[in-house]
Amino acid sequence: MLKYTAIMTLPTTVLCDILSRCSEYAPVLKATCHKWNEIVSELEKTNRVHPVLSIGNIVKRGHIDLVKFIGKDHPLVKHRINFLLVCAAEAGCIELMHLIKTWGSKNYNIAMEYAAECGQVEAMRLLKEWGATDHNWALARAAANGYIEAMTLLNEWGATDYNYALSRVSNGNLEVMKLLKQWGATNYDIALAGAAMSGCVDAMNLAKSWGATDYNWSLCLAAKRGWLKAMELLTEWGAYTYDCALSFAAEFDQIDAMILLKKWGATDYDRALLHASGCGCVNAMELLKKWGVTKCDKALNRATERRQPEAVKLLLTWDTNKV
Repeated sequence: MLKYTAIMTLPTTVLCDILSRCSEYAPVLKATCHKWNEIVSELEKTNRVHPVLSIGNIVKRGHIDLVKFIGKDHPLVKHRINFLLVCAAEAGCIELMHLIKTWGSKNYNIAMEYAAECGQVEAMRLLKEWGATDHNWALARAAANGYIEAMTLLNEWGATDYNYALSRVSNGNLEVMKLLKQWGATNYDIALAGAAMSGCVDAMNLAKSWGATDYNWSLCLAAKRGWLKAMELLTEWGAYTYDCALSFAAEFDQIDAMILLKKWGATDYDRALLHASGCGCVNAMELLKKWGVTKCDKALNRATERRQPEAVKLLLTWDTNKV
């Protein structure tokens, strides 16, 4: 532990970093409270960490003494009270949740979402007691991260949008998928799409076994992330929208996916160039030029509109009379 006399010699910028990162120094920092105005001033400089995030970090790390010292009337707190309740719920800081509630926050539904997303079931129970009612969004967030206990609570409290929750399962969590199906989820194409976008072959197989059939959209999503095995599996099942998938792959600079799609028969290089230029994906653009793009005027307009300077520079070097 740094001694009081030692910490007093530290630059304000260092105090800011300690304040945001190291909970074990909270008592010492509290002892330097007369320097708080300097710390706040530093945090509020545009070239420093945004003050909203800094005060949020203080809350998430459970520095209740520091939060009390800052006080509900300080600008860092006064206009961000609802945000701070969310931070406390996300971290499961029950004592801070109570404090922030007494300061006027009533942001219970949003706080419930973030508590569920992090599996903070005690915080969830408290928010339910205070009046949180929107359980469907919270269910989706819990499902996305695989928090079964949080999902079960929300289901008991009345959450019913199982299909939306199923659409958020993008990490291939088979247990979560099966639980949502058991509760009533029926949109298996959404499950297939989420699994394909994450490259989770086992989850893809599970969704297909339930009756998912929209292989084409899933191919586009797999191409977007460059999941080659997922793409191959989807083509085996019957996906054929290679040109659409090529545009998705080009938009995210997925070169290997682009090469595979060309091998399968993709030929709409101009459309793919339009997507790549709008996102500044110059590697994809160069590859498409080698393959034989025939139009670049629209791509130049797109790159200009989307403020992609590298793409604009590249397109301007191309001889449009030959392209």
